[in-house]
Amino acid sequence: RGVLLEVEGSKYLLQTPEAAEWSAEYQQHSQSLRSDTAWLSDQRDQLLRKVFEGIEAKLKPRQGESMVTRRVRLSYGNEQPTVAEGEIPVWIRDGWSVTERSVKDDALSAGTESETVFVFVPKAMSDDLQQAMVQAEAAKRTIDLRPVPTTDDGKHARSGLITRREDGRERASRLAAQIIGAARVLQAGGNEISEDDLEKSLARAVDNAVLRLYLEFDRADDK
Repeated sequence: RGVLLEVEGSKYLLQTPEAAEWSAEYQQHSQSLRSDTAWLSDQRDQLLRKVFEGIEAKLKPRQGESMVTRRVRLSYGNEQPTVAEGEIPVWIRDGWSVTERSVKDDALSAGTESETVFVFVPKAMSDDLQQAMVQAEAAKRTIDLRPVPTTDDGKHARSGLITRREDGRERASRLAAQIIGAARVLQAGGNEISEDDLEKSLARAVDNAVLRLYLEFDRADDK
């Protein structure tokens, strides 16, 4: 005997009892995750940082005729980053935790001699990102916690949740990349660096920061 389940507005799907159990557990995990603000914040941070890590791997500033490579360090959160001597700090914050005005004020206060690069990620597509994150994790938890089914109905339900998990992960990653793509890059002193995309904006800002950090390098490099 089947269970009539509403799936989209006025659309309904006839489910077997076993499939309904899988669906009910998925919905329980979804509801729990939507109310777990700590998990939502942590998961969002992980997704955004993963995008930045991909960009960081391409940031390899080189200076002078001798092409000396300089080090870049990405820092997150509201505490001003502490970096080792010779590193270019890129301080990244987002609209979920701080206002754009605060980031601009910090950049301005740092002054034009500072090598710090400031990045602000606007709060955008928040609901869509949350939905994708919850879908992926709720499906994962349901799959991980339930015994592997032996019946055709159970196998079909599990397969459907695997598809949901992968779809949620893909959408979350895509949305994170789109959100990061709208980030604003500021040089210390307040000047905004705007190129064709974020990677190019960061590369230019980092190159400028290298020149600030090593003011006398080019003169010595020419000797």
